Parts: sequence; structure tokens; C-alpha cells
Amino acid sequence: MSRFLLRFTSMMLVLLIVLPGGKAEVVRAESDSQTHMEWSREYGSWSAGEGVLPTSDGGYLALGSYTEVVPAGEWDDYEQQAYIMKLSPEGEVKWEQRLAYGGSSTNEALSAIETRDGGYLVYGTSTNQAGEPYSQMYLAKLDADGGLKWDRTQDDPYIYSTPKAAVELEDGSFVIGGKGISKMGYESAYALKVDGQGQELWYNKYRYAESQYFDDLIPAVDGGLIAVGAVNTPEYEAGDPDALLIVKLNADGQEVWSKQISDPHTDRGAFAVIPAGDDGYLIGSQRVVDQQRITILTKTDLNGEPQWEKTFKTEGSDYEVFNNLIPLGDGYALLGGHYSGSPSNRKIQYDVLTVDRDGNLLNRHLFKEAALSRFGIGAAGPDGGVIVPGTVLREETTKFQLIKVAPFQEQGPADDRKPTSIAFSGKELKLKEGETVPSVLEAVYEDGSHSDLSTAAVYSIEDASIAEADPSGRVIGVSRGKTYLLAEFQGLSARIKVQVLPKDSDEFDKVKGRLQLDSDEYSLAAGTQIDIRVTVLDYLTGKETDVTKQAKFRSENPDIADIDAEGNLVGKRAGNTTIYAFYKGSHVMADVQVMRSAGPER
Repeated sequence: MSRFLLRFTSMMLVLLIVLPGGKAEVVRAESDSQTHMEWSREYGSWSAGEGVLPTSDGGYLALGSYTEVVPAGEWDDYEQQAYIMKLSPEGEVKWEQRLAYGGSSTNEALSAIETRDGGYLVYGTSTNQAGEPYSQMYLAKLDADGGLKWDRTQDDPYIYSTPKAAVELEDGSFVIGGKGISKMGYESAYALKVDGQGQELWYNKYRYAESQYFDDLIPAVDGGLIAVGAVNTPEYEAGDPDALLIVKLNADGQEVWSKQISDPHTDRGAFAVIPAGDDGYLIGSQRVVDQQRITILTKTDLNGEPQWEKTFKTEGSDYEVFNNLIPLGDGYALLGGHYSGSPSNRKIQYDVLTVDRDGNLLNRHLFKEAALSRFGIGAAGPDGGVIVPGTVLREETTKFQLIKVAPFQEQGPADDRKPTSIAFSGKELKLKEGETVPSVLEAVYEDGSHSDLSTAAVYSIEDASIAEADPSGRVIGVSRGKTYLLAEFQGLSARIKVQVLPKDSDEFDKVKGRLQLDSDEYSLAAGTQIDIRVTVLDYLTGKETDVTKQAKFRSENPDIADIDAEGNLVGKRAGNTTIYAFYKGSHVMADVQVMRSAGPER
């Protein structure tokens, strides 16, 4: 089932009431920074915010979904419509349009572009109800007043389709790029070209491995198109060729060139690309290392060759998920959401991370919204500020929310503190001969806080016959053996063990069965310890195999509770954290509560 269908099904389970829509409600919101929140508004009822487009008249086009009750005898049906609103610069509704294609009861608008004739091309999804439902790409052409000129779907019964970006060409035709997912979990990268009336000119899929996708598409600086996304492997299959994907296409959808930046076993993938002046591109991507989500900015030349990379990571169990990258002032901004709290009690905030032209961190701006359940794709406002859509919970309903933020007043890099030490995350790096694996290096400050240094340090390998290191801290396996990766930064140094395994090692193959801990949660007192077990349950035989001694462990907050290589969980001080156990290509996690000890905590 697609992510969209899962999201919609979850909403239907709690659908109780529908209220009239169209009127914007003004809601006060707060910012964790000194940034000025100009306004926050909410629209509709059982509505959801997915995207926003600044328009040439200084206003906005807001896009998402709206669900209403359709009487149907004893049991009511529910119809989810694509929801499009034209807003004034202050967020007031000038007109709205709700669309459902061909009688489909599940539709949503994801985003749009303003067209040369003053109208809009809206793209989203519509569910085909014939037989087993699946989501299709949905396109709608609106005039300047919201009138529907034409709409259509792109029928591809082999995938659940999600369009991600659209471009209007000089001849008035459109190219839409996106990703689809098959019932077996394989992803497809595709592009569709239609003429100004919506008629298909070509529809291409691009294959680089078993699974790949496009997440953004823009006009290339030197003509043609640039698409970015990822090459990856479904979770249940052996192998993990995770890589950021960059593809140059011509106007006929033919590949001119493609590049991959490999980060095996990290779920590496790009979410946005923008021109960086006239000499290349800036690409936003993310990867996951030991369950830590790391954001990466990559500057490339016009041929997709990397020139520099900068990495960003939050502290502890907090993490960020970005979905857009925009020019902003004298630098750039990453837009998305910030997650904090334990996995069972996550809090979501709107998140704007600003950097200078060289990718150096300026600030993180978090915007409080206790009821935020999902964030959409934000954009730069016409005045140099930021506007971000989302979905909030209000009593027994959901509402489309927009927040407008004034231009940021950045004064230079926010963090000029000197670290007291530097340290690698984790205890060891493992990889096969010929493979590449990233490292995570952090600065530790006097107050105990951390910041990411992965692309700022100078790296070297103790034994170059076993492994090599690139300038961003990636390690390349050369031959079987053990050595150390060394890092230096501002007179400080750190090292981490590197183990290179034979090329035919099964160390990273997916577990054939279910990896499990002996409990979903643990409780212990500070100053005490308990032993935990990691097992693999064979689905066919029902037999459990103890793999505790072969597993690797990590704690999100080792100052609360840490776990050693033997599986001993040690309580340090009162609080809550999460531990992870890794075995081959799989992992499992559990919540940990540490209580105060009867005597003084050690």
C-alpha cells in the first residue's frame, strides 16, 4: 500500500465530523528563535496542507486535500478532494477549488506551478477505483480565477504514483517528474511530458538498479532538465547500493548523463535541487547512519561532479526531515520538520535551517505548534521570508495550516564556540572490500552539547593498505583487515576503528527472519545494569537463534543509559532514552526508562 493510502486510511478511522470550509481562521503561533511570525491561518475542516506556491501578484496558491461526507444510505461514504485555494498576501481566501477526478473518492493536490498564460498546473494524486485501488498521477490545468480548463490522470497500473515536480517548457508543454512504488516495494523514477492541453507526448521510466526514484526536477542551467533522487534496494532484499542520483535529461526525456554518489547502507537520497549561480547545482539530501539522520548539502558543477559537501545533524534523539531547498537572502534555507521526544511520544515542529553561500550553518528556526501532525513543502515568500504548510489536529478534526515568517535577520554563523573535544559517533566502522561507508564526527562543547563536524575535519587512515578516506570522512575499503580512521579539527583529534571485510562477506545481508529484543521496553535504576538478548526468529521453523554477541548496540542518550558490546544495559541517571541493536542488515529498538537510585546516583 502506498504511503498516501496508508495516511488516508488512518484519517478515515478517526473521521467523526465535517465542518464548513473556505473560511480562514487566524491562529497565533510562536517561534523558538527571534524570528517574527507574521501570521498563521487555518483552512477548512478535515483538510490537510501539502504545498504552497508564491504567485506573481504577491499572494499564494495553497494546495492539499479536503474530505467531506457523502450520504450513502445506512453508512456514509467519504470523499477526499484535491483542495486548491488562491490567497492574498495576508493569507485571506480569494477563491477555492475542489476537484475529484472521474468519480474517485481519494484525491489530493501536492503542488503547482504558475503557467505562462497566468493560470496554474496543479499536480497530485487520484486513486483508480477499478479493481484493486492504486494511486495515479493527477494533473489539472486551472485558469487565473481557478476555473478548470482540463484534467487527466496518467494510468500506470504497475505503480502507486506520486508526482514530485513540474516544469513548463518554452513551447507551453509540461514535464512532470516523480516516483512510483510497486506492490513488491520497488520504486520507479519517471518523467511525463504533456502538451498545453494535457495530451501525452512521452512517458519514460529510468532504471539504474532494482529500485530508484526522482524527488525533484528543474530546468538545467545549460538547457534540458536536471532530476535528483536516489538508487536503493527494498528492505527485504540483500545488498544495499544506496546512492544519491543526479540525471540530466534533454527535452525529449532522453538521458544525457547520470551520476551517483554512493553511501551504502544509509538510505541516501536527494529531496531537492536548485541552481547555484551559473556554474552548477546545490542538492539537498539525507542519509541515516546508526539510526541518526544526517542532512547533506552538495555543491556540484554543471556535469554533476561534487565540489563540496556540508553535513548537519541535531543532538541526541532529535532529528530533522527536510523536503525543500530554497535560495534565501545571501544564502539558502532547508525547509521541513523537526522531531523530538521518544519514538512513542514524538513532537513535530516546523523547521527552517539557514546556511550561507558556502553552506556554513547560520541558524535553526523552530516554530512551535503542539498539534502539528504533518508538515508540507514550504517555499520562499515574495518578500524574502518563508511560508510553510502543514496539517494540525483541532479537537476532532484536522485543518490545513499556513504560517508566514518574516525575512530572517542572520548575522553570520550562529555557532562560533570552540569545542573541548571531538568524537566519532559509534565504536566501529564496518564495510566490505570495494565499498564506501560514511563516518559521523561531532564536536563536544563545554556545556555538553554537540554539533556535526563530518565535512569540516581533516581525515587520514592509519594503514592505507586496508582503507582510504576522502575529504568528507567517507571510508573506502581496500583490503581485508583492521585499521583506524583519524580526524583532526582545530588542534583536536579523534579516531575510530575500521574493519574491512571480504568482498563475499554476508555481514550486511538482510536477516532471514525477525530480529527481536527480549523486551519492547526496559526499566532499571541508575547505577544498576541488566543483560539483554537479541535473537532472530526463523519464520519457517519457529526457532530462535541468539545473536547478542554478534550484534552492535547504540543508545540515543548514553548519559542516561548506555549499552556495551556484550549487551549489558547500564543505567546512568534518571530519564528516558531509546536503544538500538544492529545485526547484519537489520535493526530493532526499545524504549528505556532509568529511575532514580535509592542512594546517590553514580
